[in-house]
Amino acid sequence: MRVAPVCSVVRYQIVVIATCFIAAACGGPPHPPPANPSEPAPRGSVPAARGATEQATGRSPSSAAAVASSERTGREDKPPEPGAPEPARPRSIFPPKDFPPPSQKSAAPGDGRWTPFGDAALGERAAAEPRAVVRTVVHPHPESRFVTVTIAALDLDRLSLHLAPGTEDLAWAKLKPGESAGLVPASDRDALVLVTNGGFQPKHGRWGLAANGVVVTPPRKEGCTVALYGTSSVRVAPWPALADSAAEMTSYRQTPPCILDGGAVHPALLKGLDKPWAGHTADLTTRRRSAVGIDADGQVLFYAIGEEASPRWLAEALRIAGAKSAAQLDINWYWTRFLLFGTEGGALHVTSTLIPKMEHLRTEYVERASSRDFFYVIRK
Repeated sequence: MRVAPVCSVVRYQIVVIATCFIAAACGGPPHPPPANPSEPAPRGSVPAARGATEQATGRSPSSAAAVASSERTGREDKPPEPGAPEPARPRSIFPPKDFPPPSQKSAAPGDGRWTPFGDAALGERAAAEPRAVVRTVVHPHPESRFVTVTIAALDLDRLSLHLAPGTEDLAWAKLKPGESAGLVPASDRDALVLVTNGGFQPKHGRWGLAANGVVVTPPRKEGCTVALYGTSSVRVAPWPALADSAAEMTSYRQTPPCILDGGAVHPALLKGLDKPWAGHTADLTTRRRSAVGIDADGQVLFYAIGEEASPRWLAEALRIAGAKSAAQLDINWYWTRFLLFGTEGGALHVTSTLIPKMEHLRTEYVERASSRDFFYVIRK
């Protein structure tokens, strides 16, 4: 029987002891990542969001983003130097992923499949490539096929959302209307893609409304706020979550409390308490109601038009489609609109609607002033 040389055994023991000693002197193995690593700030993040990140993680937003990036990629990214320009955001994945119908009992063929919206033959800029507007249908009720929600998704990497007050809004606030009141500004018409309705008139609830420095109604604390920023970013959240960034907003539109916040339907709606959203009255059936939502990254904007849908089912449909926060906008047959504009025949006018029989005037918003506030979308 052969015996290993003593010198080999001793050499091995010395190497092991030396290795352990060096590891102890250097502080042991690397520390594990924190239990809840901070993700990079979402598109449209503002001081309120940055403060929340620092409070939650103890890091500045840039260092938190660097840590999150290194955890995803396996390499360490240094935070940008103070004053350095922000790195370019990755382009959003658009269109959103198709999704299964929430209930086979109420589903219809095609539910949950996104399809392009816009016709190049009509001169619609929504049809320009790459596509930035798609739509689908959801039947959110577990049994009823009559509860129908049609949803449009907009790519905010390629589109920009804007807000304009209506002539009646300005008159109610005793503000002098300018020549372009109630109209898409002439400078934006060459890039105009679409127009949607706004929210309840300010005189009905006094929900906040301000556009490009003109304050029609100051914000209310309990209002769900659609906030637009100079960076073309959009946020939808309760006012307290956005108040710290008010100075950075170019426009804001408030509605009753958010029907969807952080991916959760408002608790009152789950209990059937929908009066703040004009849910229903004994002698009146609301055939249509609308809403706007945003995804978790702030890069996909959703517009929803509900037929026979209560505020709850409108919120459920947006949640299923991918929205994380949503605000109910205007209601009723005549005031719910999603209109594509085109140049068929030469002049700019409404050429398509999201669903059939949407009430509108052919040249409203570009030649005929709107009495109510509205959102409009242009290509960047």
